[in-house]
Amino acid sequence: MDYASKYEKYFALSPTLSTRDKDGVRKTFSGLMKLIYPSGEATMEEMEPLLRCAIEGRKRVKDQLCRIDSTMAEVDFSYMRVGSPDPIAVHAVEEDDYPDLYWRGRSVPPGAPETMRFRKRRRQWPGQPLRPNPKRNPQRPPGTAVRAIPSKRRRQPN
Repeated sequence: MDYASKYEKYFALSPTLSTRDKDGVRKTFSGLMKLIYPSGEATMEEMEPLLRCAIEGRKRVKDQLCRIDSTMAEVDFSYMRVGSPDPIAVHAVEEDDYPDLYWRGRSVPPGAPETMRFRKRRRQWPGQPLRPNPKRNPQRPPGTAVRAIPSKRRRQPN
């Protein structure tokens, strides 16, 4: 049984979502419907929290991808009720409660002041003292190369 399209008569996802994001939301929604309403019959009021949960789950995945790769574009995770032009934005609880921590690692968080810019190279906030680089050996003079240790070669079978 596939309940992935049950919400479509009441709600529409944001058109800015990619096909992969829409598929993720649809599959998560279908799974939640199977668990909570195994008959597949649910009202609009019963489906809305399931859809919000599915969208929030995909949003969390996408936000993690944006933290890992700064070239990923941010996406508007919202939905609309059919017949209503107003989009309903979906946010994670942490995003609303702790925006300075949730958006840490992004170049400029949405709605954040310019002072929250994040230094990508050394992963430090502006104004913090530089930490020593743990990969650098303080006993070795700068500019000297580390000699590679030759690996043991396997004997060739005869």
